[in-house]
Amino acid sequence: MAKGRPRSFIKGSSGGIGHYTPQRTEDYERLVKLCAFPEMRGRGVLVGPISLQLNLYFEIPESWPRKRQNSALALMERPTTKPDIDNVLKIFGDALNGVVWQDDKQIVETIVRKYYSKDPKAVAIISQIEGANDE
Repeated sequence: MAKGRPRSFIKGSSGGIGHYTPQRTEDYERLVKLCAFPEMRGRGVLVGPISLQLNLYFEIPESWPRKRQNSALALMERPTTKPDIDNVLKIFGDALNGVVWQDDKQIVETIVRKYYSKDPKAVAIISQIEGANDE
């Protein structure tokens, strides 16, 4: 799922502007966070520069002919539809703040890939970059 854009609203009679994150985005960030907790196994958050690889596996449309489905499974066809990679990266970055890393500003390199699969999921491979400065 992609990160939803923040929404704005007019606050009551004061006329001020308020902002909120769409509920669907909050729910998905919560799910990502819940999946990360057991993987951290009680370890503290990572400090310093971080590398993040996201492999995103999307469901193959059932309406596709069998030949096209097989082509997708053989990596001959890749998803070029929404969600946009940058928006998926943003939702993972924000969701894992304080769980895996202190802040997503620590991410200094990324690889994000989209595939088709019979088993839709997102797999994050996260590593701390040793020997690099953390400024």
